[in-house]
Formats: sequence, C-alpha cells, structure tokens
Amino acid sequence: MRYLVFLSLFLLGACPLFAQVTSTASGDSGSGYPALISSGFQIEDPDCVHTDFGPHVTQQYDAELDRNVFVFHSHIEEDNDRCQVFDRVRMEIKGSANTIPELRHGLGTTSWYRWKFRLDENFIGASSFTHLFQNKVVGGADSGFPVLTITARADRVELKHDGGDTGADLGSVARAPIEEFRGRWVEVYMRQVHGENGELEMNIKDMQTGRTIMEYQNDDIDLWRTGATLSRPKFGVYRSKNSVLRDEQVLFANFCVSESAESFCPGEAIVQPDTEAPSAPSGLTVTGTSFTTIDLEWEASTDDFGVTAYQLFQDDALVATVTGLDTTVANLASGTSFDFYVRAIDAAGNASAISNTVTAATDDVNALPGVATNPTPADGATEVNPRFGLAWTAGNNTDEFEVFLGTTTDPPSIGTQTGGSAQPELTESTTYYWRVDATNSNGTTSSPLWSFTTGSSNADFPWDVFRGNARPEVETSFWSLNTAPAAAPVDEVVADPSMPSNNFYGFRSTENDNFKWRYDLSAQDTTVTIVARIRGVRADVSSLMHIEVRMAGVRQKVRINKSNVKLERSSPAVDRDVPFNWNDDFHLVRIVVENKFMSVYLDEEDAPFLTASTAEGTDRAYVEFGKSGGADYGSMVDWFIVQRGVAQAPGEGAALPADLLLGDFVNTFSPALQSALQLFPNPANESFTLLTPPGAHRVRIFSADGRVASPLLTVSERGQVDVSKLTKGLYFVLVRSAEGSVARMKLIKQ
Repeated sequence: MRYLVFLSLFLLGACPLFAQVTSTASGDSGSGYPALISSGFQIEDPDCVHTDFGPHVTQQYDAELDRNVFVFHSHIEEDNDRCQVFDRVRMEIKGSANTIPELRHGLGTTSWYRWKFRLDENFIGASSFTHLFQNKVVGGADSGFPVLTITARADRVELKHDGGDTGADLGSVARAPIEEFRGRWVEVYMRQVHGENGELEMNIKDMQTGRTIMEYQNDDIDLWRTGATLSRPKFGVYRSKNSVLRDEQVLFANFCVSESAESFCPGEAIVQPDTEAPSAPSGLTVTGTSFTTIDLEWEASTDDFGVTAYQLFQDDALVATVTGLDTTVANLASGTSFDFYVRAIDAAGNASAISNTVTAATDDVNALPGVATNPTPADGATEVNPRFGLAWTAGNNTDEFEVFLGTTTDPPSIGTQTGGSAQPELTESTTYYWRVDATNSNGTTSSPLWSFTTGSSNADFPWDVFRGNARPEVETSFWSLNTAPAAAPVDEVVADPSMPSNNFYGFRSTENDNFKWRYDLSAQDTTVTIVARIRGVRADVSSLMHIEVRMAGVRQKVRINKSNVKLERSSPAVDRDVPFNWNDDFHLVRIVVENKFMSVYLDEEDAPFLTASTAEGTDRAYVEFGKSGGADYGSMVDWFIVQRGVAQAPGEGAALPADLLLGDFVNTFSPALQSALQLFPNPANESFTLLTPPGAHRVRIFSADGRVASPLLTVSERGQVDVSKLTKGLYFVLVRSAEGSVARMKLIKQ
C-alpha cells in the first residue's frame, strides 16, 4: 500500500477540501502510481511477488481518446493478491478510512462516479469473477462481500448487487454481451445514495457512438451493511485464477468521484461517430405464399456496433421495418408478382447495401386450399392419452376445415371449424382413423388418412406427471430413455424420510456418459409449462441437470447448478446465482416457454427469476432433462410434470396435482386476492390506480426478467402508483396481504 506523506497533512486540514477527486495519467510512459496516489487513491498491487515486472499500473498515450491513460496489468500466473491470498489476482485502487473525504462515503450521503475503461479485443472474462469495479463498506461483521460489482464474465459484463447478511440480494441487475466492451472505450456513470433504502443509477455508454450499452436504476436498494462506518469505491482488475485465462492489460482513464453534484464529474462527448454501415443481408428467400400474403426470411447482417432493424422493400417502396430475420407481407393482390429486397440499419442510422432481390407471386385467385399437415397425434402413434385432442398445421388459402374421425378406414365427419385443432371424445384402447379436409370457395383438398391408438386416461390431466417412484421411462409412458451410462454412479429410488408414502428418484451421470430422458412434443406446439421439485443427488454435486426444450423451430436450454441457473441457448446466454444451495434441500423450478421466449421461476415466486429469448433454430420438438456433456450431473427428483399448449406462470391455469409436495419455500398464491385486484389504466403512462381488498397490502413492481423496478409500497383499498420513471415494457405488480397471501397483475408501461 502506497501513499505520500503530504496526504496526511491534507487530511488534517493543511489543504482545502475539493468538490471532487479526479485522477488522470500524467505522462505517456512510466509508472502510474504517482498520479493515482497524488489524487488520493490507495493502491493494492501484486508488486510484492512479481518484483521483476515493476509497477503494475503504467501510463501510455491513447490515440483514440487523444490523451494519456492508465494501463492496469494483471498476470494470471506471476501475480497474486498482495502476497496474502494466492488463488486470485488483484490490481486495484481504492478509497478507505485513510484517504481523502471524497473517497469515503458515510451513511446517507450521495456520491457521483464517472470513469472510462477499455478491455482488449481478445479479453477473456472469468466464469467465476473478474471485477472491474467494486463498491465495498468498511467496518462491521458484514463487510466481506462487495455491495456492488461490475464484473466481466466469459460471455458478458454485468452489474451485480449483494444485500449482505440481512438485506435482499438482487444478484445480476444489468448485463450486456462482452463483445460490446472488447476493443472499445466505454464511459461509466454511477450515482449512489448510500443507505439501506438507498438509490442507484448506473449507465455505461460506448465512447465511439454514444450508444448506451448497459443501464440500471433503482430508487429503493440496500447499499449499506450493519455496523459499517463508510462505503468506498475500488477500480481495477480483481479476478480468480484459472488456466483458461491469460495476462490482461485493461486501460482506465479520467477517474472522477464527487459528493457534491454530478456536474463536478461531467460526461464527455463521443469520440468518433459510427459512420460504418452494416453488411448487406443475404439469402433472402420466399418461404410461403397465399392469396394475399408472401412470407420471407433472410440471413443476418453484421455490424461493429450491432444491427437494430431490417427494412423490407416491395417494388422499391419501404413496406416493413422489423428486428427479426423474417416477416409476412400482407394485403397483397392475388395472382400478382412482386419484387422484394431487404437492408440492415444500425443504431447510428447507417443503412447497408441491399440484399439479393427475389420475385414472388401471390397465389392465383382460383387456387385450391393447401393440404393440412403435421398431424397430432402423429400417424401411427400408440398409447395416446384419450383426453388429448387432435391438431394439425393448416395449408395456405384455407377458409375452414372439416374433420373426419372414426374407427374404420372411412371415418364419418365430426364437424366443420376454422381452427387447427379439435377435442373429440375418445375411448381408451381404441384405434382411430382420421383426416382433415381444407376448403375455400374454389373447392376442397383432403389430407392423407391418419391413424392412432389410444391408451389409458390420465387422471392428472392436463398435466403429465412423473412422481419419482421408478425411472421415468418405467413409471410413465410419456418419458422415453434417450441414453444412460453403462454403470451409473447413482440410479435409485429412495423413500422420503419425512413422508413414507413419497419417493424420490435419484440419478447421476459419469463425466463421459449422458443420462437423458425425452418427452415428445408435436410440430404444432408453441407453448409448454414444466414444473419440477428437485435437489442435488449428493452433497458434492456441482451440477444438477439440464432441461432442454425444442419447439416451434427454436431451441432453449436451462442448466441448473447448485448455486446458479443459466439459460445457455439464449441470445445472449444469461445466468443468475440462486439465493440457496440446491444441494441443501428440494426447491421448485417452473419453466414457461412461449415460442422463442423462456422464463424460469423458483419456488413459485410471482416474478420470473430469469427471462430470455433464443435465436437458435431446430427442426425437432421435445422436452428433455438429464445431463449432456461435461462434468457429472445428478439430481434427486421428487416429481417432474409437463403441460403442453399453455404458458402459465405460478398461480395461473390448472392447479398442480393435489398430492404433489411443494415444500416449505413456496409462496401461498391466493385466487381470492387475485380476483379482487383491479389495476387501471393498463397500459399506464405516468401512474396507475390499484384497488385491493380492505387492509394494508404491500406492493412492489418487478420487470419481466425478475428485477426490482420500484420501492416497496403500501396500498390500503385504493392507491395511486407512480410509474413515470419506468422504461416502456412489460412489468409484474406483486401484491402481498398482511396474512402472507400473494397475487400479481401484469402491467404494460407505455
């Protein structure tokens, strides 16, 4: 630790106090320590062990910023944490009780930070932690973990919150892909009100374009710890050692800290506007036509700062702007040809060159309807649940369907309809034949004749339930074994010690062998809800299971570990630490999938724990759980249930089967409270009115991915809730009565 003797005089009042602390590199070479120390920072460095390298902060000229900057050096092998801890590497500057007042914040004070940093083009983040910023308290028994961190992980940079021993951990509250930081100068702005009911505002912008990469705001967040005497910032590189990491040089510039006002740490104008256009989209193709529509899709463009939209042109006129890679052009004239091309737009408004041009024609006005395809149940299927219905994919130009169903190869008609599904009464252990005739004003097109055989009825309908009384493929007819180790370390049924009538099924894979079960979905399925009660199979297991869903042309995958949950096929992949150890007890996980969107709920909490979407395609349709690749996985499964055709959050839709154990961690959802709530207007702009039953109710708003978006409020029968500071989007309003009953309502913020 280094600091100059005159600093103590400064602290004693020999020098006047400043409204802010700033630190800027003083030269284009040499050590950066003198400039940092003279600004008031203390230094935590690995020079004690890596003596032959010299100072681990140097200075250099940066042409992009046109100024001198600091270079923080971090060596993964030679360095450690100040010769005190040896499984990690630290090179940080900080405030403390011995630094100037602007770098140590008392309870209730407001601080403003602004600084710049740049990660190398090939920077590698650690899967555990690589802190680039920390805010930590000093004093008390609860000062070990930082309150806030900005951390670079393998695939993202995230802002993370830790509430300490007594506060609520919000976890990862904001994140962005690490590609948006590599090779780019970014400027960070942060405002904090340091307290247990504190405030936090954070924004990171790209210095080339001025585009916001990551932002977060919370007006009621725990930023203090019991017994703390002060809070202070730490800037630099602090990371765990790992063989996959490399030596890094992270550039920092223009540190500024103030307790007076934001204006003392002003932001800087962008360095260089983005003038480079995205690459041209390619592979524009026609995927479908009808009397009045044409379906198109194309391959993605690339851009230095990201494509924000695609513009579709029809006969040289702009007709649609979309964010995805496909669209349907509607309201076209029948039997007519059109020319189409597409171009990409980035955040700065730069437009790419146009794609290839395709010519497509709508169907002739005299065309017959397209044939119905993709039957559910599949042709030849057996053991079909009699309570499941029929479904199919409609062909184009269809006005209505006539469904034929019976026990002979010439089935009778059972009705005419416009939708692509039917729910006839079926008998157990019976073979049925069926077809669908599509009709329009020009005539009829018949499907092939299909067949299926029913099995026994499902008493748990609409859920398919696996209760852990045997291996899934043995206990049920709807789970099939995909693969299993030749000699599984664990493959057993265990009696529940707390309830003798209940059993758990335990499995554990080897490092090289998979253990997987599959539940088939249909080509028509676009939604599915999965709920399971699980725990780690043994105290030493690190990973419990994956749950993969392939459906509606996209692939999603949840990986559940003892300490976190990861959506690893989302774009980008996201994860979040769980507030418990999954090896300690059973917990519920609910997975709700609707097309490309997936939400994960824990212990039937009202707000999602994780939410993301995927862009990865697939031509398969199934749910799969178990393990695929990597280290060994293992779980104890109390029960695992699936419901097709619905996307239901906790408390919505069909109740869970009554015999399933939920555990002690599950909230009590109240249908009575739910039906009594009223929220208007919805969508809301500045505020909304919430009507509740008599008595005080606690209210909090969560974002769609489970982040706290409002302070804790109290409403008695009628309350006005301010949402003017919320960004546009979907939110959940959680309402809890004094007795502990909970309900929630969806809110659209305009």
